[in-house]
Amino acid sequence: MRKLRKTHAFSLVELLTVLAIVAVLTAALVPAVGRVLHNARRSQAGENLRQIALAYSTYTSQSGVPRTLSATTIYDWALALAKDGGINEASLYYNGDDPLVSSSSKTHPAVVAFNDGSGNWTINPDFDGFPLSICVVSGLAPAANPSTTPVAWSRGLQTDGTWAGPSDASQSAWDGEGGHVAYLDGHVVWYSDLKGEDGNGVLVDYITKRPTANINDAINSTATVLSYAATE
Repeated sequence: MRKLRKTHAFSLVELLTVLAIVAVLTAALVPAVGRVLHNARRSQAGENLRQIALAYSTYTSQSGVPRTLSATTIYDWALALAKDGGINEASLYYNGDDPLVSSSSKTHPAVVAFNDGSGNWTINPDFDGFPLSICVVSGLAPAANPSTTPVAWSRGLQTDGTWAGPSDASQSAWDGEGGHVAYLDGHVVWYSDLKGEDGNGVLVDYITKRPTANINDAINSTATVLSYAATE
């Protein structure tokens, strides 16, 4: 006669223990995964700024004679690069971790502008006025040093070299963690602040060539910083 094989069922205590272990592992892994994704998006934002800086270089040297990109708004500045700089992706100008972007009810634009096929460019209405995560410089001098002159950076940078903190998150694209700075030669650096280890600053003053933490001092005096201004 065949013996019946006894089956072992989990007891309630064993089941609760397994569930508790799963809960602990989940609690530990979810923040870690979130941080990895956040860092990946931050790296992508830096690459986006690099593309903008390179497109700016293309724009200013395209005719063979150095020219200046001058605009009255950041949207017109981006339109100029869409037309003559070779980049039309709107997502280069904003990141999903930006508090203003994530809380915006506006349609996330795919392109900066539309080309009718005959050389006429018009700005995308969804892009015009959308909260952008960067600041750019209009009117940079053609003779500016490419390796030390910033052309674009993460929004929220203050004159003391720090980015606005979480209490003023509406002004900071990265919630006060820091930000990227893109230079004319295309290299991009992430900084927690611009003060540097010695406190003198990591930027180079456009006139004196001395260290500075104030990004306004790193560009020529006739240049203008353009950024998103909330209208809602």
